[in-house]
Amino acid sequence: MSRLGIVCGTLVIIGLLVEFWLVAKLGYRRDEVADKLRVAMVKSDTAVVEFEKITADLKTAETELAALKLGWGYEIPFAPANPAPVQNQGVKLFVTGLGASTKALEPRTVTGADGQEKKAAPPMHVFADNGQGKIVYTGEFMLGDGPNELGEQTCVLYPTWKVTPEEMASWNFNNDVRIRTQIPPGGRAEIDSLNQTIQRSVEQITQLKTRTEDQERLKVDADLSLQTRSKELLGDPNGADVAERPEFKDGLVKAIEDTEEERNAIQVAVDSIRRSIQQAIRDRSKLVDGVKKLAANASQPATKISTAGP
Repeated sequence: MSRLGIVCGTLVIIGLLVEFWLVAKLGYRRDEVADKLRVAMVKSDTAVVEFEKITADLKTAETELAALKLGWGYEIPFAPANPAPVQNQGVKLFVTGLGASTKALEPRTVTGADGQEKKAAPPMHVFADNGQGKIVYTGEFMLGDGPNELGEQTCVLYPTWKVTPEEMASWNFNNDVRIRTQIPPGGRAEIDSLNQTIQRSVEQITQLKTRTEDQERLKVDADLSLQTRSKELLGDPNGADVAERPEFKDGLVKAIEDTEEERNAIQVAVDSIRRSIQQAIRDRSKLVDGVKKLAANASQPATKISTAGP
């Protein structure tokens, strides 16, 4: 065999070996790719299932959200700012970012107390973040219709219930604030019931305070009357010094005691005089009787019988 044939044979052998190696390598790589493809297909199928599940959950959540939002009307959110978009100005609220140009404030047809239909702005239900991640319902407000109370992007809201100073002091609009044009009827009825209960409690507290103040005034008047009466009975060192009216200074008790002592002394004197008079009457009676006897004896004639003989 020639040298060229040996070289060519060697190259063929080397080529076959390389081919075998490449075929083995490609087979291993193919198996590896097939395994990865199978894993990817499993993950893809799992992802499709999860996607379908998440899509269904999303639709369910959207349906539940829509159901939850049903009856809440428009929502107008206000982010914290400086100055705050919602400010408490002595019970009434001054709002920036809500005005005549806001669709939520479009008048609606309502039936008045007289049974007549009229146009009126919807009520505003204010919710505020209390700074601790909790949303607190502030209450229902009505749009002010006075001069300069409604602008394109500003308005003034008035509460529809009687706000106590303690409640107003708890209002905090420095964080997130939401205003809604409607709340569900069930929640509205419960809130109205709570407002009525609070109103009755406030009225009862006010009446109790009034009664307490009346009782305190009566007590002051009674104490003053008692003090005056005590001075009248027991005496007043600062009282008028009137000789004819000693009770002004000494008091009725001492004056009565002095009067009684004086009366007792007079009664003793009168009794002594009465006894003297009675004794004098008896003595006079004796004297009269003696005089009568003497007079009777003096009025009888004197008869003398002579016993001498002739």
